Amino acid sequence: MSLGILGTITQYFLIFTIACCAIVGLTYLLRRNRRKKGDLSFSLLLFAFAFTLFHNLFILTDFYEEHPKWLFLPIYFTLSFGPLLFFAIKLWLYSTYHLKWSDLKHAILPVCQVIYFTWLFFHAPEIKQSWGRNFYSPFYGAIEMLLYIGTFYAYLYSAYRYIRYKNASLRNSKNDSAKRQVLVMKRLLQVLFILFWVNSAYIVGDFVVYEILKYDLHSIRGFTRFGDLSFAMLALWTAWWGWRSLIGRRAV
Repeated sequence: MSLGILGTITQYFLIFTIACCAIVGLTYLLRRNRRKKGDLSFSLLLFAFAFTLFHNLFILTDFYEEHPKWLFLPIYFTLSFGPLLFFAIKLWLYSTYHLKWSDLKHAILPVCQVIYFTWLFFHAPEIKQSWGRNFYSPFYGAIEMLLYIGTFYAYLYSAYRYIRYKNASLRNSKNDSAKRQVLVMKRLLQVLFILFWVNSAYIVGDFVVYEILKYDLHSIRGFTRFGDLSFAMLALWTAWWGWRSLIGRRAV
């Protein structure tokens, strides 16, 4: 298939971002650090971004249309982003924190999404093709997009609150290294908030215009690619921040 210039640029940008997320994620997974639990959460976040970008890449290149047996391949983790980001920040800030049974509530939606995709993946291609993006599905459809937006904003806010608490506790401290680390994590969330605002505005705008005005914005040249790129920017910024934190003086 011919992707055109914009489609080709988007394809290579997604591949580049996937590679960045995989490399940085693997580095955090393997590095030795006293904040290992935070590193693990962050590496899983980058892997979740990478796999979800693979999903978007397969849609872009019509891989699923040409190979319907691979529909609902369980590599779509939109509901995992928020919890993994939140726990990365929390466990970096409070490395002595021990996970509790009550923390399992944060895994309910992500695990259900994986089970949903895995269950559908083993169905016949005809069933999967007829199923598509179910409007009412909380794991792949309009409801899922609302959950993705709502939970990611909620976890961003919760992570930012932990940063504020930590910053307040260090106000009279002479530990400049800890203060710099908090500042670096704050910058991660601030930029993510801006980028996610763009991505979520794209999703909500597309939904509202289609449902209320009955106009398909995807008929506008470049609109679909903007959605792909706005999401990829979230992942690329996170990977870039992670890499800069590894090689800079402000490593977490």
